[in-house]
Amino acid sequence: MKGAMPTARLCFTTRPPPTTGKHPKKTTHTVAMSELTPNDVRRWDSTAVRNVFQAAGARADTLNRLGENLDQVDAELRTWEGEAGDAFRVEIGKARTDIESDGRASHRVAAAVATASQDVDACKAAMREIDETAEANGWTITNGWKVDIGDTWLLMGAEVAELQRQILQSQLDALKIRAHATDHELATALRAAVGEAQVDERGRDLHDPANALLNAPMDAERRSNEEEAFARVYGHPPVSANDWLMAAALDPHSYLPKDHGVAPQIVAGRFTPQPGRGVVRSNMFIPTDQVQNVAKDATDVEQGRLFPMNFGDNRGPSATADPEASRVSMFVDYDHGLIVVRQNPTGNVDGSRGGAAADVPSVHVAEAPDGRLTIDYNAHDAYENVAGTAAGMTVNGHVTLSPQPGGAVSLGGSTTIYPSMETYQYRDGQPPAQLQWNPANSGSEWGPSTSLARHHWVGDATIPTVRPDMPGWQWELENLNPFEGDPFLSHTTQLADPFSGGIPAVAAGR
Repeated sequence: MKGAMPTARLCFTTRPPPTTGKHPKKTTHTVAMSELTPNDVRRWDSTAVRNVFQAAGARADTLNRLGENLDQVDAELRTWEGEAGDAFRVEIGKARTDIESDGRASHRVAAAVATASQDVDACKAAMREIDETAEANGWTITNGWKVDIGDTWLLMGAEVAELQRQILQSQLDALKIRAHATDHELATALRAAVGEAQVDERGRDLHDPANALLNAPMDAERRSNEEEAFARVYGHPPVSANDWLMAAALDPHSYLPKDHGVAPQIVAGRFTPQPGRGVVRSNMFIPTDQVQNVAKDATDVEQGRLFPMNFGDNRGPSATADPEASRVSMFVDYDHGLIVVRQNPTGNVDGSRGGAAADVPSVHVAEAPDGRLTIDYNAHDAYENVAGTAAGMTVNGHVTLSPQPGGAVSLGGSTTIYPSMETYQYRDGQPPAQLQWNPANSGSEWGPSTSLARHHWVGDATIPTVRPDMPGWQWELENLNPFEGDPFLSHTTQLADPFSGGIPAVAAGR
């Protein structure tokens, strides 16, 4: 999403309250969507967002029109730009269709509002950090979402300045994607409150292409599947937002058409709970819609499929991404001491070889007495040629999660430079905190072929890794032996299918 977005036009259909027994005619309003800029993000106010949807607890006091009695908030939000600003100016004052008998807003609209307001806070925090970095370097953030270093390279040195500019620009690019997603979330909530849009149980737009699989019948089935999967592992139904996040991670079903109903592969392990740290989630995803593969075996060669295409995830960073919108995801539930790793099916664009397939990820974990968790993961494409797998061209890494004061968690380690990797922490009552974001080094369809064999550091590289609880001399000796393999894998717990044979306890380390 680099560069300016094209101007779009949105059509809204309004339904004013009928004055007769006849159904009123629908009126179509067309407005030009104004472009969102960094200045708009700086002006965002999550409190104002929540106030728009205020509904009293008693039926007699219900605010039946969107934004009724807003006073100062009304004037403030009318200056907002982007899709949400346009929606506000069109929908404000309309009769609400989401007020239930007790005078409260529909739980679906409430979920949409909560998600949008949390993401507003997260975007503002990210914008503030980017501004602080730019100011410290004497740089400028333009309204076109670009980092302008001016002539500061004269003092910093051209090479150093360009490297730091690229790092900050990647953060700004990620924020632009997230800001536009948040803008759409808020616009959807506004339209849902007056009946112009439909949202699911989590407040997501049912008609958004990114959520196309979540039509009403499918969503009901999916919610039931998630609840059942969670109860099988936790022993009770999901209650909190983080419970539902873990329920989605554990759901052993696929819903996207490109997956042809092929189940994901899920492994899990238990560790010592650390209440108050919530859930940490890492996603490894392909940013493009399709990527090039090579023939898996003689069957592909015989069929003329020398370079078959696989589906990617076609997205940018997102704290609210669907569990199916990544190749591999790790979910660490600190509150309950459970780690879950999910590998989604790889889909063939041409539908051959069953259309989709998934392999079991190899994941080993060690836990230190101070609460650090080191996770070694290795996941390969089910349609990958065995030579590529043997050569290490897989999605793999060795990362450590380290507890910090105040319930925070930090991450550091080494991972493949492809695909993109994002990590967030989710705690009740707080917006998601981004712990790490590294875009894939390549956005081309050849990204997997050219990049999976290379690694880089992510997050905080100073975090010490957890090694197995064994004598130091033995650890050093086994590391020196080229024929023994990786001693970390030999002396730590390999995660297993949580629905078959029990969930293993993570090995102690030091």
